[in-house]
Amino acid sequence: MIAPLHHALERGPAPGTLEDFRRQKYPTEGEVSKNVELTGRLRAIHRALPSYEALLTGETRMVALADLRSYVAYPTNEEQNDPGCRRVYLAVEDVRIECPFPRLDAERIALVDLPGLGEASPSAEDHHVQGLKHEVDLVLVVKRPVQGLAFWGDKDVKALNLLDKARGAIKVRGDFVLLVVNAAPHDAPELVRSLRDDIRRQVNEGIDGRHFTVLHGDACSPDDLRGKILGPALEHLARRLGAMDDNVFDDAMVLSRNLADGLDRAHADLKRALDQVPQVTGPEDEVYKRANALREDLAVALHDVVQDLWSTARESSVDSAFVGCVERVYQDILAWIEGGFGRGQEKWCSEAYRSMRTNKTVAKFAVDELNHIRVEIGKRFCEIDVFFDAEVQRLQEAVGRCFLSSGLGGLLGDKQGREALEALKSTLAEVPGGCDGLLSAVDDLLRLEIRYRAQLHPRVRRALDQLTSWAEDPVTHGPSAQLLVPVTDAGAELLYRRVCELAEQGAYEVQKALLGEAAIHRAILHAAAEQFDDSVCRSRTSEDELRRFARAYRHEIWPEVFRDIDLHSARSAKIRRELNGLAEGVKALRSGGVA
Repeated sequence: MIAPLHHALERGPAPGTLEDFRRQKYPTEGEVSKNVELTGRLRAIHRALPSYEALLTGETRMVALADLRSYVAYPTNEEQNDPGCRRVYLAVEDVRIECPFPRLDAERIALVDLPGLGEASPSAEDHHVQGLKHEVDLVLVVKRPVQGLAFWGDKDVKALNLLDKARGAIKVRGDFVLLVVNAAPHDAPELVRSLRDDIRRQVNEGIDGRHFTVLHGDACSPDDLRGKILGPALEHLARRLGAMDDNVFDDAMVLSRNLADGLDRAHADLKRALDQVPQVTGPEDEVYKRANALREDLAVALHDVVQDLWSTARESSVDSAFVGCVERVYQDILAWIEGGFGRGQEKWCSEAYRSMRTNKTVAKFAVDELNHIRVEIGKRFCEIDVFFDAEVQRLQEAVGRCFLSSGLGGLLGDKQGREALEALKSTLAEVPGGCDGLLSAVDDLLRLEIRYRAQLHPRVRRALDQLTSWAEDPVTHGPSAQLLVPVTDAGAELLYRRVCELAEQGAYEVQKALLGEAAIHRAILHAAAEQFDDSVCRSRTSEDELRRFARAYRHEIWPEVFRDIDLHSARSAKIRRELNGLAEGVKALRSGGVA
């Protein structure tokens, strides 16, 4: 409070301690020529220091409601006439008042009553506005039609302008602020009319509600307060709060995009500057020797992974985990069939009978139902994708361990499996000169997927062909209807049993076909590992790329060897990683995530 007054009165820096403030000399009443009001405030704060300095402890204390006034309000007129007037409110930073509501017909509504706008103390108004911003949904500006103030004046205009700061991104001023004419029955009618008319002219351009909604009522009357002020205010919020939220959200998105644009530009500038910094080379012979050793270590480790997968793929033994997964899905399908295809037998038969009667044929219902069953069986077998995901994850973990065992722990940290490969991909992307081949190999392994729908369903699809209402006649070898039943209740039950038999047979045939393809995922994993091994260790560019990679990150991979060599290069690599993190943060910011 003291610093803004010193600034407004051009008295130089404010005192930094209580003792400095105590020794300050301020003008007396006869010495003041301008800013009398502000000088008087400062002098009163200074004179009352003994009454509140003992409270400036930063503590929180409980105060009885009966004793609260002096802590939260200016002294009364009688108190201010006393030269020893106490001002303990100056020691209060914040206050929370708890007391019962006198009326309980409204719940879960928070009313925030801030000090009035128009304070003489500099910066006090901005402080009050900050209490509104982001904290309240609606502001009620209350005017009383009293003698000499029954008009819309300069202070009222200033108050609305201050509320524009609190309004922030909300586009329509009248969404955030309602005006209230607080007129009691005993108020002079001509003053009430004068205030209403002046508000209409000054604020709403002569038309009621053009810019601001004006409410009228007696704030001391519970009925008026509820019916004429609180009710309309809540109705206004119900109509306009969504639009205000949209304004704030749109503004936040614009700000985030602008921030992302600025960060993009800063990222590009830093990257260009970094690229122009000469790369100080260390002992290249040592780097090449260690890069070749890294390549050999990777080749040995990856060879072991490939061989394990090859041995597994050649084994004739059944993969019990795969068999168990297929069996669980198969049993789930049988349970679905036995449960009446998700509807229950009685309902299924009822629907079949109604269709048969409506269409005078069994064919339509039977064909539609068999089509649905065929699709459902195929969809349920897609659940074995969970097994395939686990197998791919095991491969990625095994490959990640190869890089860690080859001495890259200092670069990849304690990351394991897919996380280690993601970290490796990020570091490869930042190598000066590029490591496109290695980067592509790591990316392909990270994107590896085995999917029932793509790899296995085409192989077992023929097993579902029997789910049709026609079968081959063994004599004529032509099509023969296999679901002909009488159009009766008994016929519907017979149709249900035959469809169940076909569905169970189809599911069994798919299960049998899948078990016959039990080795396909092993073959896919082996092929992926072998391709990765060749790309990293034996491609045309792999040797050069591993050397570039080793040169860029030698301080992280072999810190003991290169600790005193090319410190500049190590810092450059670190900056590049930080820049990469900045780029990822900007990407998250643009996508609406948390950066």
